[in-house]
Amino acid sequence: MSLTHRFIEVNGDQVHIIETIPSTPTTPPPVILVSGLGTAGAHWCAVQRLLPPHIHSFAYDRLGTGQSDYPRTDTPRSAAVLAVELKDTLTAAGLEPPYLLVASSYAGIICREYLERYDGDVAGLIYVDANQEMSHVEREWPMEATAAMDTGGGLEGASGLSKGYGCSGTDWEEIKVSEAGKERMKTKPDGIPGEAASYITSLAALGEHNQLNRQSLGNRPLSVIVANLARDFERSYLAGKAAGLGSKGDHTAVERFIGRLPGVEMRLAVDVLRLSSVHRLIYTSVSGHLVYIWEPELVVQEIMWCLKHIAR
Repeated sequence: MSLTHRFIEVNGDQVHIIETIPSTPTTPPPVILVSGLGTAGAHWCAVQRLLPPHIHSFAYDRLGTGQSDYPRTDTPRSAAVLAVELKDTLTAAGLEPPYLLVASSYAGIICREYLERYDGDVAGLIYVDANQEMSHVEREWPMEATAAMDTGGGLEGASGLSKGYGCSGTDWEEIKVSEAGKERMKTKPDGIPGEAASYITSLAALGEHNQLNRQSLGNRPLSVIVANLARDFERSYLAGKAAGLGSKGDHTAVERFIGRLPGVEMRLAVDVLRLSSVHRLIYTSVSGHLVYIWEPELVVQEIMWCLKHIAR
């Protein structure tokens, strides 16, 4: 499918959106693709192109990322704020609910905040190696140590993604260009907060809703994809160690983190299944964290599984 790029005005700001629009009327709910921390909507382009032509898909650049405007206030960019902005964006774009929400990484928190506020808008949810409320606490991520071992390189760094991506070459080039969104976050105007500043507090705020204990999705379909996140960290660590980066203490901290991460990630993912009575979990050793680039066809598979159950 071809992708349609356009700008829409949302509360006075210009927001860049990317859609696949069916040529004939369609009954499945729109598929809303929500990117991770500071990441532009173009990261979903391979998934969008692989979807059947009767599916309306929608990705976007949140304010401060990609081609969208910067936020104009110094209001913290919490997941709750981003959920409200998502609602406003979908309304401005003319997409009628309910929606199938597809969340990568931090977008798991954003989409769960959306569910909390606009329950009737949500037809189903897909977690693409996404965060939940206990991710930061359970992972015990030694951020300073991993930063000390980082050789840089972004998408084309040590993860191996530049050699092992599963999308087309054209999509890969489009995704690389979209990385400018992260650069914009680094060079934001003074006083304009980035999303990362509210990461930990947003996870804690989501936990206060107690969604897991009250099965917030009811019998609406939920798919949880678990990736081989430890492999990303291991490859980055080995590259850093080979480059002489980090202290012995950093090495020990990162090795311990990598060793316990697979078990932690699986436990967190299984816990998310409590959101719905209609669910399934998919583990892929093929993909690192960015599943939609490593294995876009797997994300499409889970979208179609959810749409099948929504139609029942």
